[in-house]
Amino acid sequence: MAPQVAALREFRDRYLVTHAPGRAFVQWYYEWSPGAAALIRRDETLRGLARVGLWPAVAAVTHPAWSGTAVALLLWLGVSVRRWHHRAR
Repeated sequence: MAPQVAALREFRDRYLVTHAPGRAFVQWYYEWSPGAAALIRRDETLRGLARVGLWPAVAAVTHPAWSGTAVALLLWLGVSVRRWHHRAR
């Protein structure tokens, strides 16, 4: 078991299943994921996309402070670019 999988399982057990919306998400995931995993398993491109797509979730779970900082930075950057673009018109 990879450390990333262990971190996601711990997040599931500690935070998601402790309230109704989290339990609903976990239930949806367990219904949906076997079919998705079968597709991903058969295709190298999908495997790579799945890894890239899961990276932010794993990073958020394993490094929540860093992830919060990254989100804040991206939001600030987006607002700044939008303001600059608006002024340049």
